[in-house]
Amino acid sequence: MLKNYLKLAFRNLKRNKGFFALNFIGLFVSVVVCILIALIIIHEKSFDKQPGVKTSVYRVVNHSDNSTGKSFSPITPYPLATALRTQLQDEKLISQIHFQEDVIVTAGEKKFKETNIVFADSVFPKLFHLDVKTGSIRNAFSQPGFAVLTQSSANKYFGKEEAIGKRIKIENILEVEITAVIEDAPGNSHLPYNILVSYLSLKPEFIGNLPLDQWGINADGFTYIGLSDINKTKQTEAALASIADKNINNNKDAGHTEFKLQPLTDIHFNQAYAENNPSYTINYQYLYIIGCIGLFLILAACINYTNLSTAMAIKKSKEVGVRKTMGASRSQLIGQFLAETFLLTAIVIIAATAAARFLLPSVNSFLEKNIALNFLNTQILFFLFILWITISVLSGIYPALILSGFSPINALKNKLSTPKTSTVLLRRGLVVFQFLTAQILIIGALVVTKQMQFINSKPLGFQKEKIVDIGLPENKDGQLSELRNKLAAITGISNISFSLGAPVS
Repeated sequence: MLKNYLKLAFRNLKRNKGFFALNFIGLFVSVVVCILIALIIIHEKSFDKQPGVKTSVYRVVNHSDNSTGKSFSPITPYPLATALRTQLQDEKLISQIHFQEDVIVTAGEKKFKETNIVFADSVFPKLFHLDVKTGSIRNAFSQPGFAVLTQSSANKYFGKEEAIGKRIKIENILEVEITAVIEDAPGNSHLPYNILVSYLSLKPEFIGNLPLDQWGINADGFTYIGLSDINKTKQTEAALASIADKNINNNKDAGHTEFKLQPLTDIHFNQAYAENNPSYTINYQYLYIIGCIGLFLILAACINYTNLSTAMAIKKSKEVGVRKTMGASRSQLIGQFLAETFLLTAIVIIAATAAARFLLPSVNSFLEKNIALNFLNTQILFFLFILWITISVLSGIYPALILSGFSPINALKNKLSTPKTSTVLLRRGLVVFQFLTAQILIIGALVVTKQMQFINSKPLGFQKEKIVDIGLPENKDGQLSELRNKLAAITGISNISFSLGAPVS
């Protein structure tokens, strides 16, 4: 029976090419956008989920309350991990890192501007999985002077040459030896990295010659802890409170500081700590909004299919009359019409998936993300299957009920009864909903376009083309004074300013 339904459905689609083309285009555009939206949502929700890792990983965050008000930050003092290890001697998975956003890397005679450098200790690989391609990370983080490159960084610095054993310079401050090449950092991690350097190699020069052993220094240090027992969070936070009271809160002028544990999976969506997060954070409501947009697009496409199918009722009436005269039951006719819808939708899903895969690189470039369409991902396969079933049922059930309910005699004479008032109201309601949804989306797109034009054309208050930001290798008063005098003597330079970082960073 199913084979017969599919054969009839294929014949009807082939016979009614105009009907097929209109419905295909309407469904295709909506499904492509819906698949891309679903991939974005799946990607965002996958952040910092490490399959197979039994340890619950937390980041220590900083809550401060002083004269300027309350502040929340993921940055912690550099001595915190050492103090926590002393306080919690049973917990072995405590890691302290330093995140360097921008550096100049010298490899051989070439210089590269690099981003996302992490100074990591020996515990770091136990909390975050590192896929080693070549070399070994066994001693890379337990001794000073060593570093690990990602595959992309190794290719950039050394091309096809072997990177293991080569040496690179970071900011002309530190020279390290490459011990391993690892897989690139996952695109769904809150902690991106291109180079991992032994934390023992970290020097005060990387934070403006500020001391690394002072509790009052908050530069770019992050503390992580892995707990095998989730019930130990209260004990850990009690230890953190004791450390804060002993080392920070004893100074009344400094205000009050609290250290809290933040689950790894909360980092990507928690806006409280977005300002100093190594990667971007996203508001969960954003996912709901774009999810609703995808849903409205699908509903509009389904309504379009329903309206076109009911408009074809007169053309199909004779077919219905003949089949009923030959003994076909209403359930069999419903099955036949649904099979036609399922076949059309299956073709749309396959074509839309191929189109989404083709468009994905452009979407990634525009959104600056690393979204993948992986058919081994069960979430993606499940979504495509549910999307196929949902569109087929929503699009096909109403036309199937209408067409299968025709009287055989009236159908053969092309004398269809006047629709009931409820049926007319339903059709009108569907059309109104379809046009309303389209207008809301069009107006929303116009508003967003105007906002982006405003952002791109709004005067910044300064002429950015006439301001140059130059990184300096050292921070010595005598050299800075001499540099200021020499720059001031150059015609065309109106002002000179020194700072630890660019004001817009």
